[in-house]
Amino acid sequence: MAKHPAILVDDPVVNGHFDLRRTLRGWRAGLAAVITPLADTEDAQPATSATPYAGKNDSESTLTLKHRVVRYRVEGKQTGEREFSAAECAAVLQPLASEAPILVSFVSYATAPLIVALAHTEAFATILRVGVSGVRLDTQYNLARKLIVDGLIHYHEHTLVLEKVLCHRLRLMLEAHEERRRAGSA
Repeated sequence: MAKHPAILVDDPVVNGHFDLRRTLRGWRAGLAAVITPLADTEDAQPATSATPYAGKNDSESTLTLKHRVVRYRVEGKQTGEREFSAAECAAVLQPLASEAPILVSFVSYATAPLIVALAHTEAFATILRVGVSGVRLDTQYNLARKLIVDGLIHYHEHTLVLEKVLCHRLRLMLEAHEERRRAGSA
């Protein structure tokens, strides 16, 4: 099942819980790309344009978070190493959409705008999107739950033993996701 590589969106500054790059070495096909927010995005300013990504019961603070202007760095074979914003993600990450059927994202304030933008990008609308947060029931956990309610991620993982079970769970999630897609197209 793991014949296609995954895309990892990580926030190593906030993610002190898991080394997702090391954990995803167990994903047989490896990683197509690793995307990280740039270090100076901690002081990123809220976006000024109207939002096309409003979710169910979004508060003003949630809308502001979803549309922060954050810069990211992608490293991958098809993309090389380059910087982009969430608004540019469709053009920059398009080559990865057909190659990698799964997106694994550490959920944080810096990665949320990219997760939201990718979920609303046609090329990424059908791929499996999994959110990961730390084990505490904190703001990242609550943000991940909000992203599930809005349909922006399909699953949320936050277990203490994530490093042992993530790749196996991803295989099961991908199988279920592909079965649902086949059943929906029949």
